[in-house]
Amino acid sequence: MLSVLASCGYRTPYSNTKQVITLRDWKNRTNELRITADISDRLAEWYQKTSLVTTSNTTKAANLMLSGEIISINKPILSYNTNNIASQIKVKLRLRYILKDLHSEKILVEEPGRTWTQTYFTANNAVQTRANYYAAIDKIVDKLCEEIYQRTLMALSVK
Repeated sequence: MLSVLASCGYRTPYSNTKQVITLRDWKNRTNELRITADISDRLAEWYQKTSLVTTSNTTKAANLMLSGEIISINKPILSYNTNNIASQIKVKLRLRYILKDLHSEKILVEEPGRTWTQTYFTANNAVQTRANYYAAIDKIVDKLCEEIYQRTLMALSVK
């Protein structure tokens, strides 16, 4: 569809200029403080992959703003081993985000609330179990940031 629109000369308000997006610090209602930094870093990496968008630390230079909130994190146990010790746990990360055009005040992308999940396994020691937990969080952040990046590009390409 985009190729048909482009071939007929159709342009969106975002077609001709490079968009500058400010990545606001995400509100975090959890005790996992590193998640907010991970999201910001990963989003910046994703936005570097396109020539359509650049990031800025200030809203003065930006015409788009992305902000979000980490609502909750839960770790329900999925299974136990023969000694009745947790062996498989699921991380549930609930969050919301919004991409807004700062000039028109138009909301381009909104995710009012979604839960992302990733399973991890416990180990024989706490250090490895914690490493498995953080690896699960990293997978969630990767998937989340990729989706935000794709939804941003889609919003900028469609009126």
